[in-house]
Amino acid sequence: MDQELHHELRPKGVGQYRAEAKSLLRAVRAGDADAANRARNVLGGRIADRFVLADALHVLALEHGYRSWPAFMHSVKQQATTVRQVYRVGAFGHEEYTAEADRLLEAARADDQDALLRLRDRVPRLSGLDDQAVAARATQAEARVCIAREFGFRTWAELAEATDRAKDTHYSRLPRELPWKQAEAAIWAGDAARLRSLLRQYPGLELEDPGETLLGVTAQPEAGQVPRDVVDVLIEAGSPLDDALGIAACFNKPDLVGWLLDAGADPRAIATLSPLQSAAYHGSREAADVLISRTGLVPDVFYLACAAGDLARMAQWFDARGCLLGRALNERPDFSDIGWAGRAIRPDHADAIAEGLALAAHLGRTQACGWLLDRGADPARAPLYGLTPLHFAAWMGRYETASLLVSRGAPLDARDRLHQGTPLGWARHHGHNDLRLLRLLGTPAGPAEGTQ
Repeated sequence: MDQELHHELRPKGVGQYRAEAKSLLRAVRAGDADAANRARNVLGGRIADRFVLADALHVLALEHGYRSWPAFMHSVKQQATTVRQVYRVGAFGHEEYTAEADRLLEAARADDQDALLRLRDRVPRLSGLDDQAVAARATQAEARVCIAREFGFRTWAELAEATDRAKDTHYSRLPRELPWKQAEAAIWAGDAARLRSLLRQYPGLELEDPGETLLGVTAQPEAGQVPRDVVDVLIEAGSPLDDALGIAACFNKPDLVGWLLDAGADPRAIATLSPLQSAAYHGSREAADVLISRTGLVPDVFYLACAAGDLARMAQWFDARGCLLGRALNERPDFSDIGWAGRAIRPDHADAIAEGLALAAHLGRTQACGWLLDRGADPARAPLYGLTPLHFAAWMGRYETASLLVSRGAPLDARDRLHQGTPLGWARHHGHNDLRLLRLLGTPAGPAEGTQ
């Protein structure tokens, strides 16, 4: 179930932050316990001796990951005025993100290069420091700022408030008697007449979004294969198309992807993540094929050419010497928009080729995998959470692709950084029972264990 919050953040000006600081100052001086704790978390015991506007401004700056109010103020003045759309914020409550921040900090202190780069990229106070300094200086509060920023929020408090609110109001927790839940039940039952009746009885129901619109419900996996007449009822009522297209692509509903495109859904409408990107990173081959045939590569980037298995387009990203062009490193997605943990994106050609190989394996593009391997792609390289291309093939049960990768030296015993799982563990966890695949992924000493 898509227990997530779709949210937006509008930029604030310096004056708004000054007003927030003044409000914090008044609250602390009035004895507000929450305000005092907020200040104390940043300043420690010194607030007992003095707390003036400069201190309140400093609190805001550090909460946003900056070392000082002047540094923060300068950054605010440089910010663009566009609205930042925030997707994929789980409705789990802040505790899950607290644990994620703790894992990030632990990894950084253990000299994990990905964790160190994430902190350096997301926390302004840590930018410019070397690895040793980041590992020594990073705090729990800064790890939380990093996580918040990876999900598009400015501060930890904003992320925590959003996920707690989403947890309390998410559609999965609504009472069954509410009209929205009745409409959801009609969709699940494939009852177009009942759904039409509810939409007539409750005007505007098709636009309500308690974490998902009704058209988005049709794209969720638990809805199964929703009949087209049910989808037509929602389209006729004016339910938004574009978010539903991305969800249908994610959960590999090729028929629904086609119907939504027929109705005018725009694969370019969501700036943060296109439907094809969502399909590629979730291994949704059939949905990806519909999108590619109908709209081409959106966006037209190297790793999606690999995911599409388009050898001619892949070749255009290499120069005459067979070297990957620098522009192939552009437009790699922010994983918080995909629904995955944050990642550091390195301007590394070998990483970019490895990511292309991983996506080709994920979607079972065996010929594309061979083409990349012939051009030097490393089957053991794992820039995405330690997941090798063989992990991705095993995840989706792609036997032919996995067979090629193993024949070209893909390690059977590699373990990812998410769950310490081997390719065999990922295949088993995702319910793949093809004995050919399971034997292929075993080792001479026995099966390579580890579950995702």
